Amino acid sequence: MIPVLWLASYPRSGNTMMRIVLAQCFGLPSAAIYPEDLGGNRALQKLTGRLAPSPEGVIDFGKVPIRVLKTHGRPQDGSKAIYMVRNGIDATASFHDHGKIPIETLICGRPGLPPWSGHIAWWDPRSRANTLLLRYEDVVADIEKSIDAIADFIGVAPRERAIPSRDELAAVDGKWVRSASAPGRTTLSADQIDRFWQHNGTSMLEYGYSS
Repeated sequence: MIPVLWLASYPRSGNTMMRIVLAQCFGLPSAAIYPEDLGGNRALQKLTGRLAPSPEGVIDFGKVPIRVLKTHGRPQDGSKAIYMVRNGIDATASFHDHGKIPIETLICGRPGLPPWSGHIAWWDPRSRANTLLLRYEDVVADIEKSIDAIADFIGVAPRERAIPSRDELAAVDGKWVRSASAPGRTTLSADQIDRFWQHNGTSMLEYGYSS
């Protein structure tokens, strides 16, 4: 049986970017636990190496050393995982842009949808065995260092060491990947940031994000 590599994150934390890294730099396609993902954008699906399920729900990974599965859910087993973490305020704001869930719900969470810190608690990536923790900001700042860390973790040598820039990817998509200067982006108010820290502050500090 080909081993599974979970690609896990709170939504809007760099999961799509990491799928592009795995596809373009390691030749590893990926599938999602959801029947539809990436909004039907064929160009982005090609960049991420997205594998679509058959009408019967079967995913054919072909001849690959690792089956990469994207998830925003809880861990399902003890297989290897790459966990992407992003500044919780930025991830929460981007999640609101993407899905239009009320910002207060995202800050505090609700049954079935934990806040940013609750998702981290699900995976506990600093303590979970067989887990590579990557910060979105670090990957963006030094992608080659991240590629080296991934190669060591999965035991697959990279064939490329770069991916298209964020602006290039945004030009392809514009929804799943947006440029930093895209109009209409959510900005949390001072009161919302205070509430975010009340609910998520301990984890923010633990993962290197200051107030």
